[in-house]
Amino acid sequence: MKKKGKGKALAIGAAVLLGIGAFAGGGEDTKPEPTPTPQPVRTVATAAPTRRPTATPRPDLIHGQPPESTVYVSSSNVIHFESDCSGMKHYREMSLKDADAAGYEYCSKCVW
Repeated sequence: MKKKGKGKALAIGAAVLLGIGAFAGGGEDTKPEPTPTPQPVRTVATAAPTRRPTATPRPDLIHGQPPESTVYVSSSNVIHFESDCSGMKHYREMSLKDADAAGYEYCSKCVW
């Protein structure tokens, strides 16, 4: 009688294992899911952004001014483009080229 009980237990165990294997995807009769075909994406053509024209740097200019331009050098040796900048009263006139060559600093207000 004991042999029949063992046979039933083995049969139940085998059935459980087969059921778990089928549930976990280990069954032989499962078919792979078909891969979906990618659909084409529609795009709308847009105009390319327009580029703003940029100024071509000119090597003959100093701070955007011709070297022969008259500048005003203050008593503290600061180059100004405007003779009345910051209420300046004492200055000497010279060419931008000469003032730049002398190594003077540029005014932070009137020199652009």
